[in-house]
Amino acid sequence: LQEKGYEEFAEALGQRESGGNYKIVNTLGYLGKWQFGLARLTDLGYCERIPGTIGSGNFAFRWKTGYSKEYFLNTPDLQNRIFKAHVQDLVERIKRAFPASLGQKVGNITFTLSGGVAGTHLGGLGGIKKFLEGSPSLDAFGTSVGEYVARFGGYNLKT
Repeated sequence: LQEKGYEEFAEALGQRESGGNYKIVNTLGYLGKWQFGLARLTDLGYCERIPGTIGSGNFAFRWKTGYSKEYFLNTPDLQNRIFKAHVQDLVERIKRAFPASLGQKVGNITFTLSGGVAGTHLGGLGGIKKFLEGSPSLDAFGTSVGEYVARFGGYNLKT
């Protein structure tokens, strides 16, 4: 049986997030195939906080020179590179924050690295912490972090 790897993970998560549509913007302003917000794109070096703003909504951030919403939405290669960097960053964060939880069962769900990355993509590290503590964690649309941990568990994320 062929192991599911990074490419399959990226495609499956992109399908779940946007139907695989690089050009989509949801009602909350999340962008592209993997539905990135500007706060996360700031973490990854493509946007910056507008001085004097507070909060994590898109209103508090702007694109750095050379980037724009239109460029992001119309450049699949850029989104693919950003997603790869995002996954690599989340892998490291999860290994640091929750090393003892990897491979453990939470309810009937085994917490794997790929499931953790997907759950963190949806609900942040705080959402994963709640999941591991047995508390429900939902995004703004009511999607459960646990659903993502279960659905996207078991992929090999070595890129």
